[in-house]
Amino acid sequence: NGIAISFGYVCILSVSMRWFEKQKGFACGMVIAGYGFGAILLSSVAQMLLNHGWDVMRIFKILGICFGAIIFVCGLQIANPIWQGKQTMVPTITYRSVFRRPRFFILALTVGLGTFSGLMFIGNLKPIAYSFGYNSFIALLSIWLVSIGNTVGRIMGGIAYDRFKAATLKFILFIVAVSALLLVMGNISSIVFLLFLISVGMSYGALIANIPVQVSEEYGHQNFGMVYPMVLFVHGLAALLAAPLGGFIFDNYHSYRPAMIIASFISFACFVGFSL
Repeated sequence: NGIAISFGYVCILSVSMRWFEKQKGFACGMVIAGYGFGAILLSSVAQMLLNHGWDVMRIFKILGICFGAIIFVCGLQIANPIWQGKQTMVPTITYRSVFRRPRFFILALTVGLGTFSGLMFIGNLKPIAYSFGYNSFIALLSIWLVSIGNTVGRIMGGIAYDRFKAATLKFILFIVAVSALLLVMGNISSIVFLLFLISVGMSYGALIANIPVQVSEEYGHQNFGMVYPMVLFVHGLAALLAAPLGGFIFDNYHSYRPAMIIASFISFACFVGFSL
């Protein structure tokens, strides 16, 4: 399942940017927003069926058949723009030349460490809310608001990139860093806490939407399929490490504030590094 998602994710992004060459950011934002919103939709449907007494394996079977059929039909519609015909895009660079350029590592670290903060928050969202003394309703609401902010941020981040280009990425990293520091203050109302979390969710989503377009802009679309998966690999590593690190810090210091400070400094470091 994970391998299938990875194949589909990269291919759809590549094709969408071919169709909308002057609005790559918006195209990527919409595609990635759909990817995020699909998870919300699927979990909601599954929860509704569970509440009606359906067996878990029966739910998996029904959803697997339905979504499998939808994905198959939609996959048949994927094609290059008519004006490109059957033109084959041949990479103009080699893996060796990619690894020799410091810029590749800056991009990889930006997506890895830049999303690290958001992943740390999202992976520990509920316990963070409880550690600040908020009730279960606020904890549940924070998950929904971050999810919505994440989806909206992907679309808005893509639109912003089409207009402001790389400056959008710098602004996003700065917002994540500031939001993390403000949350450290503590003794804030639940409304302010939720607003900060929306900011974190939107910034994380916008960063995810901006990176593929930045890769396409810097390396050319013909090399996107070669470079972007390697950049995305670092994001995968961050996803494996971020949430457990936040939990580890809480277990040792009985507070998430040190984790937030680390997240903030990581975002500032990415902001400085990407500006080089």
